[in-house]
Amino acid sequence: MSMRESCSRCGVVVLALVALAAFATSQVQGATVYIGDAATQGKTLTSGGGPRADTVQNLTYVSTHPTNVYVASSAQQIKLTEVNFFADQGGNLIPYVALYNGGNNQLGSSYTVIAKGDPIVVVPQEPPLGPDPTDHLVNALFAVGGANPVLNLNAGDVLAAGWQQDNNIVYISNLPGSGVPEYIASGLALPASVPGTLTMNSNYSFNRTMQFNIGFVVNSTKVTGDSGNWDIEWSVDPFSPTRLTVAKVANDAGPFDMEITVTGGLTSLNIDETVLNPSMVDWTDYHVQLGTGLGADFVPSSPGDGLSFFSGLSSTFPTVTAVSEDELAFSGSVVGPLNSDLQQLQVLLAGEDPFTFTLRQWPTFPASDVPEPATMALLTLGAAGIGGYVRRRTRR
Repeated sequence: MSMRESCSRCGVVVLALVALAAFATSQVQGATVYIGDAATQGKTLTSGGGPRADTVQNLTYVSTHPTNVYVASSAQQIKLTEVNFFADQGGNLIPYVALYNGGNNQLGSSYTVIAKGDPIVVVPQEPPLGPDPTDHLVNALFAVGGANPVLNLNAGDVLAAGWQQDNNIVYISNLPGSGVPEYIASGLALPASVPGTLTMNSNYSFNRTMQFNIGFVVNSTKVTGDSGNWDIEWSVDPFSPTRLTVAKVANDAGPFDMEITVTGGLTSLNIDETVLNPSMVDWTDYHVQLGTGLGADFVPSSPGDGLSFFSGLSSTFPTVTAVSEDELAFSGSVVGPLNSDLQQLQVLLAGEDPFTFTLRQWPTFPASDVPEPATMALLTLGAAGIGGYVRRRTRR
């Protein structure tokens, strides 16, 4: 039976899930990348022994010093997560990130703003400029419309961090200068919409470190390990890190474990597979199971651990049985020799960053037809041409 013929009787199941409130609520912080003048300080900025905030109240700032920017080593997807700065006076601060094209750093046209964050309101502290006991650290979310923005970068893109403030907010430190080259415009130079270039040229610059940075994580989905007498190859579309392409060749009928690690706090992952049966016997069903560990160390997932199937679809097997929230069995037909089955799996994740889990799978043969190891081969192409995707799911 061909895939085209078998799709007319696809089977699908949507699982009854435990309450999403049972998902883990604590976030395990993955590797956060920081950009900006105070990138090396992360979340724990201080005044840096600085004398004051910048005396130009309304200004737009960005630095392109090599230690302050991020250069994408490959095409990739990032999620902006943090804004950190040490504040003197109160007011409104708008964080932003821009692509720097390598031109004159004093020209607004050298920067393309690709994300402007929601304004951060800084509570007024004291009237005068200068060190004061009420000066304080601000750790805020980088959010656009209340959500962390996700951006696509190309290989070689130079990402710089900046801000626009309407009062004397961000501290100038006495730390060794990393502010040159930098752009400082006296006024609001952010474009009305993104993407767009800065609307003014720089008025001046000086070699001082501004106590500010922006943090982000690089989203990714990777096969980080496998177990079983099967060969495996995989690749990921850099602009859609949940489109995992996997090629598997089985040398026996035993289970195959594929360990997958996702970063960026993803809460839902679709794994689409085309499973080819090149053996000379029928497959009477096919099983997929979630858990952790590989081989003899595999431990099935348990209720409430933040890992479960949300749905499963097969193009050949009309019956999809939820053995549990963590195991699906496709049955009711056969995948004959040299025929294929298209499977679509949606997996709910705990949202931790990073999060690692194992997908175990195996076919079933008639008892009298189990092939010898040397005659068994399985080819699985995950997400090829099908378009894996992420659906973020709100916890309740």
